[in-house]
Amino acid sequence: MTSKTGKAVEKILSSLEELAPSAMAEDWDNVGLLVGDPLWTTSGAVVSIDLTEEAIDLATQNGFSLIVTHHPCLFPKSRGISRWTPGSLAFEAMRRGIAVVSCHTNFDRCALEVVSQVSEGLGVEVKGRFYDTVAEQRLKSGESLVRGSGYGFWGEFRHPRPFSEVAKDVRNTFKVNGFWITNPPPSRVVRVGFTAGKGASFVESAADVKCDLFITGEVGYHNALQGQRLGVAVMELGHRESERFFVETMKDWLLGLGLRVMDVQTPTQMFWSGGKK
Repeated sequence: MTSKTGKAVEKILSSLEELAPSAMAEDWDNVGLLVGDPLWTTSGAVVSIDLTEEAIDLATQNGFSLIVTHHPCLFPKSRGISRWTPGSLAFEAMRRGIAVVSCHTNFDRCALEVVSQVSEGLGVEVKGRFYDTVAEQRLKSGESLVRGSGYGFWGEFRHPRPFSEVAKDVRNTFKVNGFWITNPPPSRVVRVGFTAGKGASFVESAADVKCDLFITGEVGYHNALQGQRLGVAVMELGHRESERFFVETMKDWLLGLGLRVMDVQTPTQMFWSGGKK
């Protein structure tokens, strides 16, 4: 399904490497070209958090030979591609001539555009980023933002704000109707932290820099409880919901390469109260 007049996948990948080098990914991560031929050409791409049937169908319908995802479609690294691999959408993409590229932890470390979009949406002045350990967090405290160093951000409001106001800005910024929050939520918020996706490993760092509120995708019950005990309220938006700015940022990057771009925004999970949809 390669386009006769499009860009080679390897050229697109080379441009993405300049923005979010694979070398910046965690050792356990699986990023870069995971499916397909780097010599395939395409006039456009589909951007999606995950490789889904919808993403593959959208690429097929538009004649695209490339899907760029946040989460690796092959994980862990040793996992192969075959018709018999359970739920192997990677095989289906390959069968249709669609290459799949993942930009995961390398994107999270390098895409300062996300820091800007979230901090501006919440009205927060950024003070620093989060790091893998509290020791590293303290060592790099006060450093200016550097592409490729750290995750998310922490910062402050100019004045203390009621939690209800902050919650409203969170819902508007992330387009969510609700979230999990440790009980009780803070009455006033000055210092805020954010990391996309699974932020469990940053709860202690958020407490160490004295965040009143730590916003992330998910941390799990016991990590949320630990945050509460350390004095930081933990807000869980949902894993995918917290990563919505991957789609917007990656679309901008690909549009800047002269590609046509479509995106998949369909949620894979939803809050359910038992009422009618």
